Amino acid sequence: MTKSDRRVRASDPAARVAPARRRSLRLLLGIALLPACGEATEPTAATGALVHGSAADGIVYVHPGEGNTDIWRARLSDGATRPLTQTPESDERWPFWSSSASRLVFERLRAAKLGGAQLVLWDPEGGRESPLPVPRARRQTWAAWAPSGARLIFAFRSVRGVTPAEGVGVVDVTSGERVLLAGTGPGSKPYFRPELSPGGDRAVAQRSDLESDRSELWVLEAGAAPRRLLGRDDTTTSKGRFTRDGTWIVFMRQETPDAPGDVMLIRPDGSELRALASTPESDDHSPRPCPVRDEIAFISDRDGKEDVFVTDLAGTALRNLTQAIEGSFRVPRWSPDGERLVLLVRPTGMRPSADREVTRQRYEVAVIDRQGRLLLRTPGYSADFMPPWE
Repeated sequence: MTKSDRRVRASDPAARVAPARRRSLRLLLGIALLPACGEATEPTAATGALVHGSAADGIVYVHPGEGNTDIWRARLSDGATRPLTQTPESDERWPFWSSSASRLVFERLRAAKLGGAQLVLWDPEGGRESPLPVPRARRQTWAAWAPSGARLIFAFRSVRGVTPAEGVGVVDVTSGERVLLAGTGPGSKPYFRPELSPGGDRAVAQRSDLESDRSELWVLEAGAAPRRLLGRDDTTTSKGRFTRDGTWIVFMRQETPDAPGDVMLIRPDGSELRALASTPESDDHSPRPCPVRDEIAFISDRDGKEDVFVTDLAGTALRNLTQAIEGSFRVPRWSPDGERLVLLVRPTGMRPSADREVTRQRYEVAVIDRQGRLLLRTPGYSADFMPPWE
């Protein structure tokens, strides 16, 4: 079967939970997502000045050091770089900035606490750090900010004996309000890569299938049972994200986990599934909706290497932005004003090494504008936009 021969399948209707289940969810919320404990730490020594200017004028990213990783910043105006964290005893990773919340969130993994990744909030006013206010979640990962407001969605694993064992929660970092969107029991497959809709009333998350090595996308809503986005479909679906107005979910679909991908669109209720970017010969993946225009950035190898393409929601106005730039590109991420993209770059032909340290030392991050002009290229990975320092 070729990619163009795939049949569109409608998803199962959502099932509403009974009042008893809603009461149970509220009870679980009170157990698993507790108020904050502990004070903010002292300012990070390397932060220096406050954050200033437009979020499109600077980036934050992971910089590989000697045996550990730290969070660094870069300024697009002159290419200057500087560390934000300097912690030899831990790895910092996955930094994400929210202009609405004026906060940075990142994961911290201490070598002495195996499996104990924690989410840390960084406040630019003085460079103070504080833990995410969910102290009984011993592992917190996959953080993502709401498109507007100060809400943060994340996946968690609870301390032993706390129910649910794992799940997806939302916390408002300003008010402390908490919502449990989904919980799983011991031995169940956890959710990961959760993304909030622009309105914040629902989320889409990825989950491995219990009976195969496929992954599926699920829609999560407070007070409702999680539902499969495509119903019981035999393909692999991943990397779901809402478009800027929340009327579509864009995602990647594959016939098998190792097969080339298609970029697809679907309504959140599971209707109107269609291909946005698909050719039988190419691998199309990692879609990212623009925050200010009805455009999607994605990765495709249809022109000979992994390049960044941009298209409209009709899939007709297709442009290759990086064909003239050396390297293979992945993980596109828009600036808040939609004028720039930050990308992961790896040397053309590079294959990931079994030695993770060797692999990450060779990665770079690059920033391009909407015309494909290269604005910055520096060693690192896992980048996001954040205002620069003065």
